[in-house]
Amino acid sequence: MNNMDNANEPKYNTLVVINRVSTGDKLYINCNTKDKLKDVIQRYRLKSQDNKSNKFIHNGMALDLEKTIEESGINKGNIIVGIEPTIIG
Repeated sequence: MNNMDNANEPKYNTLVVINRVSTGDKLYINCNTKDKLKDVIQRYRLKSQDNKSNKFIHNGMALDLEKTIEESGINKGNIIVGIEPTIIG
């Protein structure tokens, strides 16, 4: 076998941790700093099956999902918190 990289394998340059508040689950999502947050959240949703969390927070501020990881000031290993809507009845 040779040590050639698999050309079909995505190359990532960072990693974020998404913490789902309702369950305390933490998922690690590989991504690139130029990836839009909406794409990273979509990968999180596919991996976690979490379709309820509708607000994502980093450093106490709600994230704009149209911005990139870099534009949002998110660095490797940073935590994003996913919050589900509260049902009041």
